[in-house]
Amino acid sequence: MPIWLQLVGMLLTGSLLTTVVNVVANRKRSNADISKIFAETAGSLVEQSNVQMQGIRSQLTEVKAENAGFICEIGRLEGLIKRLEIEIREKNIEAETMRDEIRSLRSELEEKDREIEALESENKQLKERVSELERKLAAFLNSPYPTSP
Repeated sequence: MPIWLQLVGMLLTGSLLTTVVNVVANRKRSNADISKIFAETAGSLVEQSNVQMQGIRSQLTEVKAENAGFICEIGRLEGLIKRLEIEIREKNIEAETMRDEIRSLRSELEEKDREIEALESENKQLKERVSELERKLAAFLNSPYPTSP
C-alpha cells in the first residue's frame, strides 16, 4: 500500500482527526495548543514513517543479497550451458565422422561379400570340373583299352 494512503488512513483514524474535532468543539484553546497538537501528531506520523522505511530498507537489503545470489547462479548456469553446447557440437562432429566410417565399412563389406560370392561360385565350378575329370579318369581307368602313356 502506498505510504500516502497509509498517512491519509492515519489522519482519518488517528489523533489528528480527534484533535481537529476537539479544536472545533473547544474553540477556546489557544493557537499554541493547536500548534503543539499538530506538531505531536506530525512527529508521531514521522516516527511511524521512519519505522516503515527502516523495514523497507531491510527488505531491500535482503532482496539485493538474494539477487546477487541469483546473478551468481545465472552466471554459473550460463557457463554450464556454453560448455554443454560445445560438447554437443563435438559429439555431433564425432557422430558424423562415425556415420561416414560406418558407410565406408558397409561399402567395404558389400565388396568383400561380392568377392566371397565370386570365389564360392568359382570354387563350385572347380569342384564340378574336378568331379567331372575324376569321373572321366575313373571311366578311362576302368575301360577295357587302357593305353600307357
